[in-house]
Amino acid sequence: MEDALVLARTSSSVTVIHRRDKFRASRVLQQRVLQHSKITVRWNSQVKEFTAAETAMDDGSYPVGHVVVTDTVSGEESSIDCDAAFVAIGHSPNTDFVKGALEMDENNYIKVTPGSSHTSVEGVFAAGDVHDHVYRQAITSAGSGAMAALDAERWLSETGFVVEEDPAESSAVPTDIAGGQNETGEGSKDGSEDGVDVDDASAAAAAAASASFDKDL
Repeated sequence: MEDALVLARTSSSVTVIHRRDKFRASRVLQQRVLQHSKITVRWNSQVKEFTAAETAMDDGSYPVGHVVVTDTVSGEESSIDCDAAFVAIGHSPNTDFVKGALEMDENNYIKVTPGSSHTSVEGVFAAGDVHDHVYRQAITSAGSGAMAALDAERWLSETGFVVEEDPAESSAVPTDIAGGQNETGEGSKDGSEDGVDVDDASAAAAAAASASFDKDL
């Protein structure tokens, strides 16, 4: 539907060849196409072949000049003269590998919980064109991919599959460093690990952080 409307802007006439007797697009879009003065619809028809025009182009090649169509009801063939042909046969999501495992709609798009990437199976998340039958753009697929990654990470954390690192272990000073010498050649003293008083260092760091924060404000 959208393609026909775009072509009608620059073409003298547009013929839509449709294999059924009705469209499945939105009602508003159907009305725009059916009421357009430049657009004609051939119902119950399918393309059999494209044939070349009788006159060659400057480079010696022959452009498309005719479209042979077959009536799906009567089987009768006819030819439509044209200067160009565009094929737009819809979109088929690549979801065969999960067919029967995940809930899908009538067009084989994976169903997700609105506002998330959760599918009908716990722990399985969908992103991109496999569930998006409206926009089907690279940028929207990238966005839904980020959503699926966050949903998956949250699910793994909630179900216990991700073991959080122990802060105490991650902040422990390696044994080969603790009690070693600092730049002055002195060992640890007064409870510090590197010859620097821990309380004084912490206070200085806190003061520096506070000064930086105040400056930013």
